[in-house]
Amino acid sequence: MATEDERYRQSSQYRLWSFTPANLQELRAKTNSLAREQIAPRLATDPPPDFLTPDEEIRLVKFFTVELIRAAQFCELPTEIRATAAIFLRRFYVTNSVMTYPATDLLKTSLFFGCKAEGFFYKLNAFSEKFPNTTGEQILAGEFLLCQGIRFAFDVRHPFRALEGAILELRRRLPDEETRINKSHARARDILKFSPLVTDAYFHYAPSQIMMAALSMVDHGLLDTLIPTPGQGGNASQESAFANMRDKILGAVDSCRKMLEEEPPERMTGYWGTSKGALHHPMKQLECNASSAEALAASSIELSVTRFGGLQRLEPIQQTGFSQVQYEQDQEPWRGLSSTSPFWPLMTLELLVYVIDSVLSLVSQGLVLGEALPIGQDAAARANGVLVKLVSRGVLKLCVPPVFWSIIKMKLQSLVTLALSGYATAQSRPNLTAALESENSTLSELSGLLRAQPSLLRDLGRLRNVTILAPSNDAIKDLLNDTAVARMVENDPSSVAAILQYHVLNGTYYASNISDTPAFVPTLLNNATYANVTGGQRVEALAMGDTASFYSGFRQQSNVTKADLNFTGGVIHIINKVLAVPKNLSDTAIAANLSAVAGALTESKLVTNLTNEKNITVFAPSNSAFANIGSVLSNLSESDLESILKYHVVNNTLGYSSTLKNGSLTTSEGEKLNIVIHNGTVWVNEAKVIVPDVLIANGVVHVIDAVLNPDKPSATANPTASTQEAAFSGASSVSDIPFTSGVPENTNTAAATGLSPSTSTEGAAQATAAIALGALFGGAALVMNF
Repeated sequence: MATEDERYRQSSQYRLWSFTPANLQELRAKTNSLAREQIAPRLATDPPPDFLTPDEEIRLVKFFTVELIRAAQFCELPTEIRATAAIFLRRFYVTNSVMTYPATDLLKTSLFFGCKAEGFFYKLNAFSEKFPNTTGEQILAGEFLLCQGIRFAFDVRHPFRALEGAILELRRRLPDEETRINKSHARARDILKFSPLVTDAYFHYAPSQIMMAALSMVDHGLLDTLIPTPGQGGNASQESAFANMRDKILGAVDSCRKMLEEEPPERMTGYWGTSKGALHHPMKQLECNASSAEALAASSIELSVTRFGGLQRLEPIQQTGFSQVQYEQDQEPWRGLSSTSPFWPLMTLELLVYVIDSVLSLVSQGLVLGEALPIGQDAAARANGVLVKLVSRGVLKLCVPPVFWSIIKMKLQSLVTLALSGYATAQSRPNLTAALESENSTLSELSGLLRAQPSLLRDLGRLRNVTILAPSNDAIKDLLNDTAVARMVENDPSSVAAILQYHVLNGTYYASNISDTPAFVPTLLNNATYANVTGGQRVEALAMGDTASFYSGFRQQSNVTKADLNFTGGVIHIINKVLAVPKNLSDTAIAANLSAVAGALTESKLVTNLTNEKNITVFAPSNSAFANIGSVLSNLSESDLESILKYHVVNNTLGYSSTLKNGSLTTSEGEKLNIVIHNGTVWVNEAKVIVPDVLIANGVVHVIDAVLNPDKPSATANPTASTQEAAFSGASSVSDIPFTSGVPENTNTAAATGLSPSTSTEGAAQATAAIALGALFGGAALVMNF
């Protein structure tokens, strides 16, 4: 039977997460360099800011790891889940930069995914309720990103089990040392619950080595009991080999011990203590010394302690010369960088505002405030920690949270310049109104509609880190000319808000970010009536040559006619067609000339179930595919038809073409679908995907050229063969497409709305639609959920 150490060395954790110190340092330097290269063009600052160094990034990751441990304690999660989540987070930031993906929301995702990885059941709603202003969708939004970052290695092996085994062995060998062993056991466990998680121990050492390092920190004599010195009188060669092995083991253990000693468990409280502790450094910086420098008159100090999720509420405190005048909580987005991250978190700011009654000087102990930060920076961009604002003859600020304290000594100004660069860049850009008006010849229709509704314009202008796809004048005119728009607005007023939300992408995506590999970008459309996918309905971004395009419902293509119009909230691209909000599976099947699918769903009574499911992937056979096996289909019972259709559906998976890999998917009935990718084409069992990525309200559809057979789950495509093995042996084709009797004919030309045109006259429809849109744009602001 393999030992625990042997199992570890065969694990994906060892293969994918083990590094030498030199390799890890090189990898982090490369990650930092790539982040700089990606961010610098977006900041548009001259000279560019002095970015975070790899060492500074390590310090920030350490800080967020501590916050994760605190959050795990707050959620009362078991020790192994805390450890797994912490290592997930740290491994993610080996190959991803905190300058690209801020850790605040990913931290919550790591915690929840740690529960899944360890088989610990925790309801998503109950988990999200632990954190203010956090939804389950926000927690799940970063899961796939996290999985990519940890290279899909979910099995994390910890030193806790090794410690328990060692303690049992020590009790057997030293039966009279129970008190000593128990004391060492408790202390070693405390060390393992903190020190390896905030250092690189997991990346350099096996769990057994980490355990022995912790034990040696507590009682080296107990470690000697486990690994005794070779005795005398035995076989000389064996004794020599044993001695060499022991020296190697103890050498690694000693190296690990030195690493753990840098972060003893007592450091936990040093990262975040009480509110008094948070005030200590600012108070020392402002210590009264009127004889040494110009004094400040009575002023106000605003102490903002941004806490992850507000886990530890600040208690009102009194300081000599200070009186508390205000306590409040506010919500502000932390936008330290212009990031393409699909999820930007909201931080809870716990504000304590004091009035200085005594005269304070600007003299600090070792650091002058005026040299610490550029004068004139605004306090709107707050990093994690403490931000002190002095209001007097000028504005001086100092960012001194505990995690940054040592960074301040190295390069405080560089750090804060970077943290505020997103704000500074935003201030140099036009607001949304000015940006739209600068393209009046192309966007006057959109500008006019928005100006008529100032509340909606204001809400849109407040958005940050977004990409707005702005329909051109011709695109809006085409929309108003569509006879379906009037009926849509009349029957479903909230659809106006859905269309608007669907044109706002989460994240800043410049044209240079769009490549010939399709990307499925989350939008602000997350109203369950229109979008039942985690993280918001997607739009496909794809570059073809020099043209960037966005594909929406019914695979409607909207081309970017002018790109990269910067505004304070992000970037605007002008598009030549209004995006089509994806419809449900049945409506989409009819519109896509998949009438056999639509009819079969109705006949099998699966329409409602598949419409209500969340995050589905459907492989939909074409009409020809159904006709080719028509002789088999004519004799199917309802249950047989249902079984075949369910074999084409994958639940709880958004299988966009860019995310599909060679391997298998599990259908809604637990059967396997075999996926083969060959020269960019996707094959599923024997069927070829002929139209990929048709977006629907609750997932994605891929049109395939053959019907799949659930009785042949082992079928696999041979892409190089001229023909594929038949899924249904002996089947013959029929002239009439099966299941299409009673299915309405596709007359859909209104891609922007997904509705079939009515018989109304064009002029009447345009007038009605224009009036209705103008009246409802204001109401849309009430349900935009910005």
